[in-house]
Amino acid sequence: MHLYQIFKEYLNKESLYQKGDCWLIAVSGGVDSVMLCHLASQSNIPFEIMHCNFNLRGEESVRDENFVKALADKYGVVAHVEHFDTTQLVEERKTGIQETARKLRYDWFAHICAKRKQDTGLNYFIATAHHADDNI
Repeated sequence: MHLYQIFKEYLNKESLYQKGDCWLIAVSGGVDSVMLCHLASQSNIPFEIMHCNFNLRGEESVRDENFVKALADKYGVVAHVEHFDTTQLVEERKTGIQETARKLRYDWFAHICAKRKQDTGLNYFIATAHHADDNI
């Protein structure tokens, strides 16, 4: 069965999209999040892209951000991009990088979701993509 068909069947089975909804897709620039954008577009699901630049990998972080902005242009959707000084926040909070980045990411995602709902009146939902090898 084609991935698109599997995706559509899963959407219907789990009622993950209703008319009037808009997805806020968290896009890292990796294959799984890029594929989710592609599948949403093919399914005519309105979506916007959210991208966090944690400034942890120098030029590679910049390349990822530019790729995500170009992806948003390709699909004609809004790209929300946020920059974090993750290293400084790790030192201030005395937490690990992964924990700090996760907290920053999901707090910002929730903020964007609430703001977009307020601004547009649409139902916004945060969508993340993970592959079978990802761990919790």
